[in-house]
Amino acid sequence: MNYHYLPYFVDPVAFVFFGVGATWYTLSYVTGIGITYLLTRYRIHTTESPIISIADLHEFLFYLILGILLGGRVGYFLLYYPKMFIISPLEIISPFGPWRGMSQHGGILGVLLSAFLFTRGFGKNFFRFMDFMVPQATQALFWGRIMGNFMSGGLPGRPTEMAIGMYFPASGDFLLRHPSQIYQGIAEGLIPFLFFWAVKGKIKIRGGIFSLWFILHGSLRFGTEYFREPDSFIGLYLNSFTRGQLFCICEIIVGIAIFIALQLKTKSKWDEPFQNPRETPQVQSIGAIESLD
Repeated sequence: MNYHYLPYFVDPVAFVFFGVGATWYTLSYVTGIGITYLLTRYRIHTTESPIISIADLHEFLFYLILGILLGGRVGYFLLYYPKMFIISPLEIISPFGPWRGMSQHGGILGVLLSAFLFTRGFGKNFFRFMDFMVPQATQALFWGRIMGNFMSGGLPGRPTEMAIGMYFPASGDFLLRHPSQIYQGIAEGLIPFLFFWAVKGKIKIRGGIFSLWFILHGSLRFGTEYFREPDSFIGLYLNSFTRGQLFCICEIIVGIAIFIALQLKTKSKWDEPFQNPRETPQVQSIGAIESLD
């Protein structure tokens, strides 16, 4: 088989189980979350004084899944097609309409919000928690691009005459195109995963891994966007930049700002661990009159 035609031979439905088709897109989320869970369990067992326990991890899974799904879906319309909130708001929650996309940047925002709510509710330090989770969570973006985009036939790259080009049915033409989904899977997921897994525990600055991930991911995705076909309903800004690249610039700025802020102000309201209501100390004596902070 000529690899140029590989996308034509990949069925978006991975398998059918009792009459229900499991798509590669769905499996990409299951795989990414599942591996993140397993690697986090491994780190909890092998890390001295981990910030979370196995029980905490199970609690966080609910927040994580909700953040990914809601953030990715709502973010898709909010960041790329906000008019849909007025034109057809029910389309946002419909799994059957023509607008079935998910936004990576929206998913990232959803995960950040879910992590913030989790750490606040369970008395964890947000930046320490994110530093702990980033090394094993970054691989999920690899599966999202490879299984969710490439195997599903979505988001084909720009036309090319290079030998690496492939023909994509979803492009609506018969032009060789960059397999940009593979480029982005490697750049956004595999490379950051290998890097952060290698340096985990070695970067001692609180929030250092978290802020560095913003800078690295934003930079790598910015570069690979030049191989990806721009969204037809948006096009390019200044004939050069996709909307995704503009969001990447924001990512880089946020990462730098977080890193600088944490160095200039070691104690801030963001850096203070919240008191876990489940661990509120109890008064030992009925005669005690001292208030508890």
